[in-house]
Amino acid sequence: MCPDSKLKITTMPFTRFLKQGLILLSLMPLMGFVDIATPPSNTSSSNLTCLPPINKRTTSKITNILGHKTFKLKNNQIIQLSGLYIPTIAPNAHKTPQKESSIKKYLKSFALGQNVFYNKQAPKNRYDHFITPLYLTKNQKSLQQILIQQGHGLYYALYQPIKCLTTWKLAEKQARTLKKGIWSHHKPLILPARPVKNLNWKTQRFHIIEGRVHTVGQSKSRIYLNFEKNWHKDFTVSI
Repeated sequence: MCPDSKLKITTMPFTRFLKQGLILLSLMPLMGFVDIATPPSNTSSSNLTCLPPINKRTTSKITNILGHKTFKLKNNQIIQLSGLYIPTIAPNAHKTPQKESSIKKYLKSFALGQNVFYNKQAPKNRYDHFITPLYLTKNQKSLQQILIQQGHGLYYALYQPIKCLTTWKLAEKQARTLKKGIWSHHKPLILPARPVKNLNWKTQRFHIIEGRVHTVGQSKSRIYLNFEKNWHKDFTVSI
């Protein structure tokens, strides 16, 4: 990483962990990870590598949409979509980015009653719900990819292998380019790293922070990416 190069940081709450080789960073005052996944040159072939092996798949049908990323299946399993962050606001609010009820309505329009499959060896949360991609049988696309491509969500690395993130990263890029969904809103989702005082109230939330690295420092155990001259007061990333 050279000084004055651009860097995209996705911030996450401190209690979350990142897997599959993404770099875990301690931000001051935020937490995040460096986005190092490379978009695939071919979306179709990349999506195939993201699919679980046939012998590890469980097939069923969506019978209920419990939340904007939680589904109940005919086999009584509950699936929570992994690797996906959907910015929402309170149901009684009038400003976008988007309401949870509108996301559920969109999902019902194409996903309810559809045959799906998922990885039966995927991890579960404390409620015994699978945390995994959920794929439509008819086209083998994940619901994550569809939501991201339509501008309803962002990808992130929790519980998710890089081979899926590369596909979803490209889907997010397409949504940003076409200004779909949350990317069409007047309030930007990508926050500038300066001035740092504007970020203080955003700790313990998911954000995308973008800025230019001013200097790079190194100690015995850490590398520091400084976004301004005064690293004591300004936005700094610790790797």
